[in-house]
Amino acid sequence: VVPGDSSTAVTRTSDSNATKTWIAGSVTFPKAFEIGPYTSPDNVCFTLQYHDGVSFVDATFATPSAEICEASPGASTSFAWGNLRLGEYQIIESLTPNGYATITPIGFFVTETNPDVTLPEAENLLQPGDLRILKLEGPVPGTTWIGDPVTINISCADPNPPTGCTPGTLVRTVVFPTGQTDPLLETGFAEGDYEICEVVPLGFTADQECFPVTVLAGVAGAEAPLVTFVNTPPTEGCTPGYWKNHTELWD
Repeated sequence: VVPGDSSTAVTRTSDSNATKTWIAGSVTFPKAFEIGPYTSPDNVCFTLQYHDGVSFVDATFATPSAEICEASPGASTSFAWGNLRLGEYQIIESLTPNGYATITPIGFFVTETNPDVTLPEAENLLQPGDLRILKLEGPVPGTTWIGDPVTINISCADPNPPTGCTPGTLVRTVVFPTGQTDPLLETGFAEGDYEICEVVPLGFTADQECFPVTVLAGVAGAEAPLVTFVNTPPTEGCTPGYWKNHTELWD
């Protein structure tokens, strides 16, 4: 039975025949996907499940199938199932595109008075990304930073800044502490291009003062891009604070 077709079920009683006509239900599920500077949806799958009175199970009776997949759906698409029975349903995201957050299950009912259901549009949002920052004392390749804490500024940048962020806009300031041996992990950035600049410590030279970095949706933790700043102290010990921070040179 397809949506809109009628089917007749006959129930026999002791003295007469009772006839009930019903129409197979359907559901239409509009979908949207946030598009980032670098990420758009690849493969995505949604599965329709039916509550059998005990738990939700795959609606294997639905057409074209319980699970529907689509490759490269773009910013918007829709999914539809037919041949639905009366009852309670939910749609789950059984395969989430890379870089996207999984939507929560969406529940609905197919009833005699509302057999053909159109759901509100649901949107998959991009996951945030991370970046890592390491500060070393030069010369290259560098050793643990033992100078004063260093201020580092993170701003949106060309060519593909995060959506809605003007290049040059400061989005975060971090401080790299004295004696820190591991990179700082900075989390929760929208996908896009950034520029990371340090405030060069007084008397030190910078191997590179600013770095471009691209944050990708869902790339986090140890997989996040790493930016390393190396500051070289002067060869002469006349810079304020230099001797204080280099006790190994004391007589």
